[in-house]
Amino acid sequence: MYIDKKKIEWQDKMVKIVFFLALNQEIKPHIEEIYSYFDNILEDKKLLKRISESNSVEKVIALLREGEC
Repeated sequence: MYIDKKKIEWQDKMVKIVFFLALNQEIKPHIEEIYSYFDNILEDKKLLKRISESNSVEKVIALLREGEC
């Protein structure tokens, strides 16, 4: 995850949060669960706002765990 409070241009849009995924064959049985997890995060505008305003890695991790997306 990359967070930039000032926003960056990403595919002709201005964004604050970018998620990066590195996947291999071992996770293949869990791919739908992983996509669902990230989809839930992306649907939660309040959570995204709180993540973008966070000042530490620990806070971001706590926010992601808090909602058990």
